Amino acid sequence: MKNTEIHKEINSRIYLQAQHLSPVLNFGQKKEYSIITQTLDVTLKLQAMVYHMENYKFLDKQYLDDAVKNFQEFPSTINNCCSLIYELEAFFFQLKSALDMAIKVTGELLPNYFKSKTFGKNGEHFIKNLENYKEVRIDRSELIESIIEMVKDDQEKWLRESVEFRNTISHYKSLRFFAYKITNENERVIVQKPKILNKDPQILMENIFRNCMEFIQDLISFSIILFLPPPFVLSKPNVPESWHNDGMGKYIKYSLGIDTSRTTIKELTDES
Repeated sequence: MKNTEIHKEINSRIYLQAQHLSPVLNFGQKKEYSIITQTLDVTLKLQAMVYHMENYKFLDKQYLDDAVKNFQEFPSTINNCCSLIYELEAFFFQLKSALDMAIKVTGELLPNYFKSKTFGKNGEHFIKNLENYKEVRIDRSELIESIIEMVKDDQEKWLRESVEFRNTISHYKSLRFFAYKITNENERVIVQKPKILNKDPQILMENIFRNCMEFIQDLISFSIILFLPPPFVLSKPNVPESWHNDGMGKYIKYSLGIDTSRTTIKELTDES
């Protein structure tokens, strides 16, 4: 893949962000290795999403060019594009897998309370676990409530819609007219690209990918804080100068701080 900047961003937001917050965890070499492995697995899934986005973009141009050429000889032809459907389906499979992998980081940190191995029903399983954990960790109830609000906000912003699109793609009957349609109106060639639920799949994938990547960065970061005692909170990023020189520092959203007056996600994100 040619877009190395997006891969740098993925590695920085997920793996490097987790490493930046982890020095004080001190929970043993075996568990530390497990968490490192799981964050790397998440980056792999996000990279796979990019792979399918780029494939879709390449195939989209190829199909479009072919459709225009075919129109010259066969004006009534509808140009089906099954390969695009395959890339879409693979993209949404990797989306689900990335979210499931991210949840496993929380489960590794707090195995007695977060036993679910999947994100489950747009995050409803995770919210239920958080609600139960809030009853145990009264000292972290405000933080836990803000994490629940974060998940609910993302449900409304993009998660539920993503599931709707995935379900649409999984039922091929609803995509039997997923094709390029070309018409000639007043000697002008008009191209109608295939859509899903009246949206351009390419733009849709790009938006979902970015929302997913930043959501997972928040999810893992706040899972680490949830593991730590109340004096530890997330603060504005403070990273080595070399990270900025390498172009990685700009993707780090949080550093560890000790400030009991700042325990909610909203306070941090409002100022960032």
